[in-house]
Amino acid sequence: MRLVIFNPYHFPIVNPRSIRIQNLVNEISNVIDYIYICNPILNEDINSRDNVRIHGMSLNNDLSSSKHKKSWIFNLVRRLIWPDLFVFNSFFHFFIYIFKYRKRGDIILTISNPISTHLIGLLCKLFNFNQCYWIADIGDRFEAHSNSKWKKYLSNKFEKLVCYKADYIIVNASSLKDYLCINFKNIEQKVRVIPNGSNVNFSNAKSNLGDSLIIGYFGNTYLPIRPACKELEILNNLAASLKLKGMNIEINLIGRQYNFLIDNYSQCEFVHFKDQVSSSELLKEYCRTNILVSFANMEYEGMPSKLHEYRLSGLPIVYFSFSETDPGSLFLESYPCIFNYYLNKNSESELKDFILKHYKQGLNQSNANQASQGGSWNKFLEELNT
Repeated sequence: MRLVIFNPYHFPIVNPRSIRIQNLVNEISNVIDYIYICNPILNEDINSRDNVRIHGMSLNNDLSSSKHKKSWIFNLVRRLIWPDLFVFNSFFHFFIYIFKYRKRGDIILTISNPISTHLIGLLCKLFNFNQCYWIADIGDRFEAHSNSKWKKYLSNKFEKLVCYKADYIIVNASSLKDYLCINFKNIEQKVRVIPNGSNVNFSNAKSNLGDSLIIGYFGNTYLPIRPACKELEILNNLAASLKLKGMNIEINLIGRQYNFLIDNYSQCEFVHFKDQVSSSELLKEYCRTNILVSFANMEYEGMPSKLHEYRLSGLPIVYFSFSETDPGSLFLESYPCIFNYYLNKNSESELKDFILKHYKQGLNQSNANQASQGGSWNKFLEELNT
């Protein structure tokens, strides 16, 4: 039995998918034979790494940079191609697998995003290439990144096809499982929850707090799911208020932020945009952070991928959301140092009180109690082998 993993991204590109796959590989590497088919990365030599097969167009590690500007041609092509820009790359990976790597009894694991990766699994099922199972790891609702009505319609149809044709479905949050099971009947028995995990090891970490009060956001912002405009306005007002009391405030956004935020806050004295960095650099950023913030998702069943990492840090967390039934609010309900800021309910003064009370706490492993992880890759693979 061999696991064949399909996704374009590989470290050192840092995004939720590459982190998830790295955690998967770390867990299964001594348990099951596997190969990982992905794309090359400009100026990076990953061809020599065990079990990695490099094919397709080269990806630029700077794509994750907040300074990276897309051309109008790029944006036009992105709007016209469905389901995403990697669709031709996915077909290419499919043919590479069939003619070069295929073995009888392979387990196919397609991991989105990009959602076009699941075309590989569909084609394998369609032509019955003697694989044992097709496992579809679904990171988001398929329509979440669609920017037009016709794309949303096709994405919904594609999501339905994937959910019914795949032998197993893996999601990273119970809320996403609930969404799929409600919308697609009789699939509950084949859906499993395996969280993303963390890109940072906090086991021996200690805080290195300075004179400034540092509020940190680790992750991406994007339309239409996580615009963060209201939240950043609130935090900027808070920083201005605390400055009048003689406090120095930094609001650090670490990750890929969309252009509206950059254009409107890049000259702000409190807000600092930082590119995605390596695990060791991320740990340094956590160590110097006083308060973590998580920005609200707009009417979305998924959960911010960084919440597991946030919990592991033990730092005080401000979680912005719109309702008490938000998946992240439910996930953090047992966390001992959390302020759920409901954007239609709470006041800025309540936020200020929470921050002033907890900002000196630092990394705290006693706070890092984890919610149920919902299973593990090894446990799931053992289930397949019985």
